[in-house]
Parts: sequence; structure tokens; C-alpha cells
Amino acid sequence: MEASSKIDSRTAAQLERGVDARRGAYIPADLDEVFTYHAPTPEQQKAYIEIRASAKAFASVVLENTPPCNDQTEAIELIRSAVMRANVAVALKGLI
Repeated sequence: MEASSKIDSRTAAQLERGVDARRGAYIPADLDEVFTYHAPTPEQQKAYIEIRASAKAFASVVLENTPPCNDQTEAIELIRSAVMRANVAVALKGLI
């Protein structure tokens, strides 16, 4: 089967920035963007609120349906991590 010569828009954007889309490698310009404070736009604030609310609802389901134990704690920690990663995706507009 022959590989398609078409690439999606995200891959095209990564290639324009010099990012190896297969590895998600950083380039110096990315570091400037990644380590700069990004004041949220009204649209981003809405996204942050929705992400946190959905994560809180899921965390509540986990607490209500699992016994107190290390696995329950880890599940909540993973939800917290997912919120942070989602917030970074919003803040950096999918850069990385």
C-alpha cells in the first residue's frame, strides 16, 4: 500500500515551523513560546472553565464509585494531570 502524499494541517504547520512531526521535537522558537506567559483570551478562559468543570465531574464519579485506596488517589491525580495538559494545549494553541 502506497503512503499518501497528503498531510493534515497540523503536520503542515509543524513542518513550516521546522518541527519533526513524527517526534514532536522542539526548536528554539518553540522554547520562547513555551516559556512565555500567555494571558488567556476570553475564549481560552471559557475553555479552561469547561475543562475544569468536566474534570471535576469525572473526579466526582471516581470518588463516588471507587473505594478509598491508592488506585483512587492515582485516578484523581491523573485527572489533574489531564487538566494541566489540556490547559497547556489551550494556552499554546496546539504548538506542541
